Amino acid sequence: MLANGMRWKKNALIWAPRWLKPRLKSKMTESLRSVLGTRESSSGLTACVLPTSIKDGNLYIGYPSGATDWTLISVRPVSQRFAIPNLDAEKLESSIQSLERPRPESLVEWGALILRTSNPDLKVNLTRHAVGLFRKGDIPILALSTTPEEFSLPPETPSRESVQMVRPGDVLKRGKGGSLANRIKLLHALANIELWAIDLAWDIITRFAQEKINGKLLPRAFFTDFGKVAEDEAKHFTLLREALRRLGSDWGELPIHDGLWQSARDTSHSLISRICIIHLVHEARGLDVNPTQIKRVRDAGDLETAQSLEIIHADEVTHVAAGHRWLCYICNNSVPKTAPVSVFRKEVKTHFFGKLKPPFNVEDRAKAGLDPSFYEDF
Repeated sequence: MLANGMRWKKNALIWAPRWLKPRLKSKMTESLRSVLGTRESSSGLTACVLPTSIKDGNLYIGYPSGATDWTLISVRPVSQRFAIPNLDAEKLESSIQSLERPRPESLVEWGALILRTSNPDLKVNLTRHAVGLFRKGDIPILALSTTPEEFSLPPETPSRESVQMVRPGDVLKRGKGGSLANRIKLLHALANIELWAIDLAWDIITRFAQEKINGKLLPRAFFTDFGKVAEDEAKHFTLLREALRRLGSDWGELPIHDGLWQSARDTSHSLISRICIIHLVHEARGLDVNPTQIKRVRDAGDLETAQSLEIIHADEVTHVAAGHRWLCYICNNSVPKTAPVSVFRKEVKTHFFGKLKPPFNVEDRAKAGLDPSFYEDF
């Protein structure tokens, strides 16, 4: 990411100077066009959006205006592999009607519905459906109708099917991925995190939909970003559940805990607290530990699961980048302006009960915009 006095860094999207012309399959170009766009950034970070054009099958991406000190770290597409087939429209419609609630008319209402959906497969499918509607412009952020307010409010705790819920300290110790039993424990623990992560993305959308920064509502890009996060987390849960089934297990066969959701409760009063603790502490911690877990699974010979974990890790870099982007947006648009690093460190000291534990994945944290000033010397 590029900020005043910082070198140009890259997250998991493709950033390149004008002379770099990676050839991409045609099905990727429209996705990249919609992700990168051509708008200028309102977050104060010129790295957020770059000018792009497609000519003769080549994707051209311009470098940031006025930037002279920047470095291309790498060029790497982010896999959009999904472990389930395309949505069955008829089956999905039947499922929506069975929920006995008014059909959602906005992104926020869809989010509130998904948070109250206990079946994980339906939660995944509704997430994909709702994000798709919003991306195409078929639904607004907030409903314009007289739908009762209760249908747009997030619940205190998302619904879960009949699974064994225990206190965080009583859950089975996460396996290291070597033996089959340990690999199952590891994947089940990660699937639990990803299922809560779907809900966390929808909660930030629904809970803070009417948040104002310096008198202005959050821009549509905020909801686009966290809708994409929800969609990614749904993909991650599906990949992990597929991996569990390959090993003869399944989601729900081991106890789970709601420790991650406790952080959501603790930060429900403040958007900036939520971003700092969930996305820049918890998700950033994932960047630190994921490479070791991937290596252990690969060393155990489970190459397919290792590949899935690599896909998940690449996505998580972009999620931390989204958290960093919106922290900077809030700080840069506050009156008076505030310093993102100082705000982050204050929020961690106030709302995070624990330590930021090294070793840190300095490289991937930097790709997401977090230089060491965020997390060192606490």
